Amino acid sequence: MRHVSLFLGSRMELMVESDDLNDYLASSDVVDHDDREIQALANILSKGLSEDEEIVRSIYGHIQENILHSFDIHGKEVTCKASEVLRSGHGTCYAKADLFAALLRYLGIPVGFCYQKFVMDDEDPSRYVLHGLNAVYYKSTKKWLRVDVRNRKDGVDPKFYPDMDSGIYPSDKEAGEFDYPYVQVHPSDKVIRALNTYRDPIELENNLPEEL
Repeated sequence: MRHVSLFLGSRMELMVESDDLNDYLASSDVVDHDDREIQALANILSKGLSEDEEIVRSIYGHIQENILHSFDIHGKEVTCKASEVLRSGHGTCYAKADLFAALLRYLGIPVGFCYQKFVMDDEDPSRYVLHGLNAVYYKSTKKWLRVDVRNRKDGVDPKFYPDMDSGIYPSDKEAGEFDYPYVQVHPSDKVIRALNTYRDPIELENNLPEEL
């Protein structure tokens, strides 16, 4: 992905797909928090923590540090559902977002899916890709904040902020980039289709969705 300048936490006005927070707690084929290993890890990472912000910080840090990005490690498989990501130890931004959502939803913290449209590489400014991340609802403030669990990269502030967006790449509007303001209940159909169609990470990287 392109080079970015250091970007600190911010807050973006978001629009939810559903007003029912229970929709953002549901298990699904992709966000499969009915999986025992997902549940076990969620319980470990939240042990002794009472505040939602503390739990989100713990899970955010764990995924950033321990779940690698498939492209960075030249992975041999494409993961999609949360349990696959956990067992393989790697995933794309989309798949890591699935795991993040599954862990927190199991613990009763509402999580949705957000997207950004970026230039894939500075050397080819005509090619755009869809970048996946999450939004978390904090009951204490009744606000949604975005969280990006992609592994730490140069130019992006990796710190977790309980009152601002965390780990977000800045979009360059002059280059045609932008942030979608929607908090979706489920991952994008285009994203899931790509993850299930291209089973080799190199092939997937060459066929990433460009927009919602």
